[in-house]
Amino acid sequence: MPAQTPAELLAEIEQLLPYAAPGQGKMLRGVLEHGSLRRAEKAGIANRRSLQRAVAAVRKRAALQGWSPRHDMTHTVPDGFSVKGVSTLYNSDGEVAAQWVKSQADAERQIALAREFIAGLAEGLKGIAKPVKLDKKEFEREILCAYGAGDPHFGMRAWADETGGANFDLAIAGEEFRAAVSHLIDLAPAAEHGMFIDVGDTTHADSRKNVTPQSGNLLDIDSRYQKVVRVTAGIYRFVIDALLRKHKTVDVIVAPGNHSPDTAGWLSFCLSLVYENEPRVRVNLSPSYYLYHRFGNVLIGVTHGDKAAKFRDLAEIMAADRAKDWGETKHRYWFTGHIHHEKEQEFRGCVVRSLNTLAPADSWNAEQGYRSRRQMTRFDMHSEHGEVGRGVFNVGMVK
Repeated sequence: MPAQTPAELLAEIEQLLPYAAPGQGKMLRGVLEHGSLRRAEKAGIANRRSLQRAVAAVRKRAALQGWSPRHDMTHTVPDGFSVKGVSTLYNSDGEVAAQWVKSQADAERQIALAREFIAGLAEGLKGIAKPVKLDKKEFEREILCAYGAGDPHFGMRAWADETGGANFDLAIAGEEFRAAVSHLIDLAPAAEHGMFIDVGDTTHADSRKNVTPQSGNLLDIDSRYQKVVRVTAGIYRFVIDALLRKHKTVDVIVAPGNHSPDTAGWLSFCLSLVYENEPRVRVNLSPSYYLYHRFGNVLIGVTHGDKAAKFRDLAEIMAADRAKDWGETKHRYWFTGHIHHEKEQEFRGCVVRSLNTLAPADSWNAEQGYRSRRQMTRFDMHSEHGEVGRGVFNVGMVK
């Protein structure tokens, strides 16, 4: 295929804009505004390689929906579908006489959207968080405060008249979550180390389909998925900034859950980009379903809890996954969620606990008879002696 002229490239970029993710669109518009990749690079839009990658990524995304004029593909399919195949009939002059486009429901579409969303936003997210000033200068160096968020389910909707519990939506969830974190931070000891643990199911849905990814159960949803994404990211920035004012270092773990397995990955990655220039923040980017953190003689494991059916299994998984850390530590803890209520069991060498959620029961949980306290808990860990204290916030404390 002959190389494109600069004018042809600009014409193609203009047609590619509707298929671009937000960050990609910004770069493409910069190229159009300045008239070439070289001029856009000189104007500080992005380096030439990043601009070329953005064009290639959007070109690929458009082709998946059936738009690639360079290959005589101009019939697009709806979002949520992908092109399975294109058959083109050419006449004797080499012109397109007829074309058949085969489409299929795209089971991988939501994963692709999440990846594209991350790629498109990456350039604009890097290091945008400014360093946060500490409120205290004297710290208890041997203490880590672990703030445990059980199954936030941002984006869930609950109607009190139906569930017998409480009303719940995106706005209520944000208000209660911020109040809980603020309360627990205010009453926390002056620990040098802070840790935010999200045990999974950060969002109620993992895509615009509004169903559970594995079983396809219909979910009670408040608002659009993209709005849920924005609100959730804003809440977690609030949390991390608040922890930075209290603690000298902040570790962040967001575990995948059965409601939001992919959300955990892109959210963790985006947070790592936002705080790229803040050395006091460390975001766990492991793609594993079982996540770990070592603090002196304390070993912490985090997982949602839907994969390992029995608590005892988690003790064995930790010993197998982190044999060296297991042998070198005295106190070992698992933090899980999924069942929404507080449960704790001690095994030989390991304590496994599930955390309460702040969210009320939705219609499905209410019908199944599930009931639990709505609270968030802070666990204070000593690097030598293990857990030495707790703080609890009950949702009824929200004013």
